[in-house]
Amino acid sequence: MNRRRKAFVSVALGLLAFSFVSCGWLIHGARSRGTSPEVALVDVINEWSGVDSVTVLGFRDHWGKSPAGTDILNRALLSALGRSGAVVNPDAGITRSDQPTMRYSGGQVLPTDWRELTGEDTPRHGLVLAGQIREADTWTYLRLALADAATGELTNHGTTRISQGDLDQLVASSGDSILATAPLNVAYHVVVRRDDAGFAEMIDVSEGATLIEGDRLQVRLQAAQDCEAFVFLYASADGERKNLLDPQRIYDSRWSYAPGENSWTSFSEGDQVFTLYLLVAPRIDADRQTLWERLDELQSQSKIDRMSGLHLVDEALADFLQQTVAVSDSVQAIRGDEAISIAEETETFAYSDGVVFEHQAENLEGSIILRAISFHVRWK
Repeated sequence: MNRRRKAFVSVALGLLAFSFVSCGWLIHGARSRGTSPEVALVDVINEWSGVDSVTVLGFRDHWGKSPAGTDILNRALLSALGRSGAVVNPDAGITRSDQPTMRYSGGQVLPTDWRELTGEDTPRHGLVLAGQIREADTWTYLRLALADAATGELTNHGTTRISQGDLDQLVASSGDSILATAPLNVAYHVVVRRDDAGFAEMIDVSEGATLIEGDRLQVRLQAAQDCEAFVFLYASADGERKNLLDPQRIYDSRWSYAPGENSWTSFSEGDQVFTLYLLVAPRIDADRQTLWERLDELQSQSKIDRMSGLHLVDEALADFLQQTVAVSDSVQAIRGDEAISIAEETETFAYSDGVVFEHQAENLEGSIILRAISFHVRWK
């Protein structure tokens, strides 16, 4: 890269850094939960001995996917490099006009095809910088790996973290917020197993259905997009909640199971009413304390009695999701079967004990999905 072009890129990155400050990307003082992505990344880069000519591959999760907020993190990384005086290769990595596809495997810090992403110049020179995103609790962890562009040998690395709440707000206030309103498509299976005299039978579950003590339940779902899902059982008698699938990120076209691929949730006591809730959204807020307090209050006021009053629980969950993700449409719980599309093809589920079930999925769609099925469990 000639000196004039290097100077141009340095100036451009400097202006980009200024634009982050002037547009409110940097958060000063008023927020104590964390710091901005740019400041956090600057702290990591400044610990290194020096970064000159670098190809920036940007951030991906460990599957090589780009979760919501990736564009914000990539812009913050470019700005952080500009502030540190680095020269970014404008013809490779995320500075290319077409966004590259990246794949990771085996815990590698660089994508498997990193050599093809470093430009057309041969022999390759300079450095290559890749970042990985991992989410845990209320934090997003950012890992940076700096390697020799010719050999792939790691020269520097570092990890920092930012508040997930801060990143969510940046996503909501930027052009990336469209990711939060893109329609989700989920194939949803609720399978109930009844064992009698050594034979396993699959039982259909619908609104108002009756199961018997000893029946076992399993949920399987597959999303067409990366998103987050939460599955739990709610007992009308005392408001007890049993998480079958803790709120977690699920990836497109990959099966997720609740409680597990070969695990079941048993109903050990009869004369109960349960509601199976499925929540799917681009992101599910980790802070659910206010939601649980609201449900506990409904219980303490005796507003939930078997099948009666469950619409109040639906409304509380809908409000929680509505506040979490910016959508224009009102969130409504899906109940009953009339408005639900059933897949034409069946899925075959083979279990480790030799049992095989065939089941048709519910095809659920929406910017946010809240599915509820309430049923009785009677004594055997």
